[in-house]
Amino acid sequence: MKSLFNPDTFDHILHRVNQITPELKPQWGRMSAAQMLSHCAIVNETYTGDTELPKPNFIQKLFAPMIKKLVYGPKPYPHNTRTHPLFLQTLTKDFDTEKARLLKVMDKLRDPAMQDKIVNTHHVMFGTLKREELGWGLYKHLDHHLSQFGV
Repeated sequence: MKSLFNPDTFDHILHRVNQITPELKPQWGRMSAAQMLSHCAIVNETYTGDTELPKPNFIQKLFAPMIKKLVYGPKPYPHNTRTHPLFLQTLTKDFDTEKARLLKVMDKLRDPAMQDKIVNTHHVMFGTLKREELGWGLYKHLDHHLSQFGV
C-alpha cells in the first residue's frame, strides 16, 4: 500500500494538490475546491496536533472498529461517505487561504520527526496506529479527495 511517509508518494500527492484550482468542480459530493482543501487540512491537523479531535461519543465508540477499517483498510472510500462533524465543510472558504493551510500541514507531515511523533501518539478514537496504517490512511484520504476533483 502507498504511504504519505514515502518521499516519492508524498511528492506526487503534493504535485496533485498544486493542480487544484478554485474553478474545479467535484465529480461527486457538495464541497467546493476550497472546502475540500480545508477539510483535508483539518483532518491532517488532527494528526499533527494543530487541531484537537474531541473524545468520541458513545455512538462513535461503538462504531470505531468499523470506522477504523474504513479509514485504514485497503478498500477505497465510498463516494459521499459521512464524515466526523469536526470535518464538515458547509461555510464558504477562501481558496488561497485553505490551500496554504493544507500545504503548511503537509510540510509538517513531511518531517520524519513529526511522523515518528504521530506514530507514537495514542489516537483518541483508534488507539495506537502502526506506521503503515497511518501513512496509508493519510495517503488514502488525500487521494480520495484529489480524485474527487479530477487530479
